[in-house]
Formats: sequence, structure tokens, C-alpha cells
Amino acid sequence: MLSGAENLLAILIVLACASPYPSHAAAAPSRSSSIVLSACARARYPSLCVRTFILTTPSSDVDFARATTASALSSARHSAAFLRQGPLPASAAFRDCAGLLLHSVDQLDRVSRQLAGDKAAQRRLGDAQTWVSAAMTDQDMCLQELGAEEGAGSASKELSARVTTAWQLASNALYFITQLSDSRGRGRNN
Repeated sequence: MLSGAENLLAILIVLACASPYPSHAAAAPSRSSSIVLSACARARYPSLCVRTFILTTPSSDVDFARATTASALSSARHSAAFLRQGPLPASAAFRDCAGLLLHSVDQLDRVSRQLAGDKAAQRRLGDAQTWVSAAMTDQDMCLQELGAEEGAGSASKELSARVTTAWQLASNALYFITQLSDSRGRGRNN
């Protein structure tokens, strides 16, 4: 049985070998992929975390927090956009989810703007943690509404899958923001 870190390393090796670029396919996992693997190993959803960093390698705690927040925000926006597409059931669950997801997007956008700000803004990480937690609560409430829906159809199942992914990404963002907050509390400047 592989440990979480070994499993993530195996995923990175497979991704590197599957690269369409010959020079990347032959290369062993790089130092940057080891940094990502190590950082993601303790996140609640490590394989999702690793996929967040396929195209970029963070160089600091702030970069990890920014990237995971951006990914969570993008996923929440896509979930909310799904509700605005085509005809969906006019149920109370879908109406409730629409409002909850918009609030979730607003909360994650606040976090993203704060992390993009100056060092003084970045020091107020308690606010960012609260906003990510609020976004996750909104997403969870949407999932509960959809779960209570009688005869959930394909649109409900699709939305549930999208919101679940957004929630998992937000969970990883909260982990990295908490890591950043803890490192700032110990006096490290990352």
C-alpha cells in the first residue's frame, strides 16, 4: 500500500512521462515537483492539490495560498455559471444554490484580492480564513439543498459534482492560508 506522499509522487511521475515534450518525458521529478508534492502531502485533497500546480510552481507560502485560492475561486465561478446556463429545474434548491454560490464567489474573491495585496493586507490572514470558511459553508449548504431535492436529475448531479470540487479546492486553499498564517506567527517571512 502506498502512502499519500508516495501516491502523489507516482502521479507526478506519470504526468511527467505523459508529457508531449520529449525532454520533459525523460526527466525525473524535478526539485519543483518535489516542493509541490511535499506541500500538498498534508492538504486534505492532495491529488487535487497537485493538479492545481501542474502549470506553475510556487516559490513561497504566499504563492501556494494565492494559487489554491485562485483555483477555488475559478471552480466556484464555474459552478455559479452552470446555474445560469440553459434551462434548469426551477426548484427552490436551485434558486437557493444560485444565491449561495454567488456569495461563495464573493467571499473567495475577497480572499484573492487580499492575498494579492501588500504585506500589510497579507498579514490580516484571519479575515482570509474566515472568508474561505464562509465560502465553504455556502457551498456545503448548496450541496445539502441539492441532496434534499426529490428525484435529483442529471442537472442536480452535475451541479453537485461541480460544487463538491469547488468545496475541496476551497478546503485546500484554507489549508495553505492557515499554513501561511502559522508561518507568519512564527516570524518567518515567506
